[in-house]
Amino acid sequence: MVKYLIATHGEMAEGMKSTLKLLTGERTNLEFLSFYCDKYDALSKLREFFEKNKDCEIVAFTDLLGGSVNQEVLKFVSEKVHIIAGFNMAVILEIILSMEETIESNRLEEIIETAKEQLVYVNKIISTKEEV
Repeated sequence: MVKYLIATHGEMAEGMKSTLKLLTGERTNLEFLSFYCDKYDALSKLREFFEKNKDCEIVAFTDLLGGSVNQEVLKFVSEKVHIIAGFNMAVILEIILSMEETIESNRLEEIIETAKEQLVYVNKIISTKEEV
């Protein structure tokens, strides 16, 4: 089984949890960690997550490439642990909805490239269409 982790600075993970629950329903294979929030010891929870799921394939999403949360998650990288930094909702949705049993690295890369195309400056799109 594939497990997913969303780990962020502040309460961004909690917001993602709320939105993903709304869009996909309750998911038992998806966990969220909010660092620097005084709710719990996130580093301990991170170690517990990886220890508890050591036999699973894991996709870990972090909010900022090179940020402190990303650096902590990176300590667990392996053949079975895939880390995606700088995520957006499109990439998370496509990955969790399409990879329930196994992770394919080449498919992860395709999904990330597609999600990059969804980051657009809408004003420019609108003004270009108005000119046509």
